[in-house]
Amino acid sequence: MQNASTEIVRRRMNESVLEARALTRQVSSPEGTLTILADVDLCISRGEAVAIVGASGAGKSTLGLAAMGFARPGCSIVDGSIVFDRSC
Repeated sequence: MQNASTEIVRRRMNESVLEARALTRQVSSPEGTLTILADVDLCISRGEAVAIVGASGAGKSTLGLAAMGFARPGCSIVDGSIVFDRSC
């Protein structure tokens, strides 16, 4: 038997245009390997407007680039996944 919150999550996942699950990205630097994003979960539904805000260097651009399938040189996905519905 499902409760109401389970049904809302299921409905939202069916309507999502972008999902990031446990996303971790790292970059190589002269100081060593730096973790830019650590275990990020994000779900954006069709028709939803979202703003990503944070301090300089917090990983906003890295997350945006990852969502589009891009990465800066030396940056790689270490763990997690991104699903983007390109049919929108």
